[in-house]
Amino acid sequence: MIFQGQEMLEDLPFSLSRNVDWNKTNLYPGIVQFYRDVIGARRNRMGWTPGLTGDQCDGFSGD
Repeated sequence: MIFQGQEMLEDLPFSLSRNVDWNKTNLYPGIVQFYRDVIGARRNRMGWTPGLTGDQCDGFSGD
């Protein structure tokens, strides 16, 4: 589960009243790329990880 800002190493607690500091994508490009790659693997974007899209693997999304 990825919480708001976690992919940019946000150091403040989650808050609905505070926006994500998008400038941190430039400050921490390696961790942002890591999350992009992990999400891409889960969705089998490159065709290399079909086992992660099977009916026995669940992913949850929430707003």
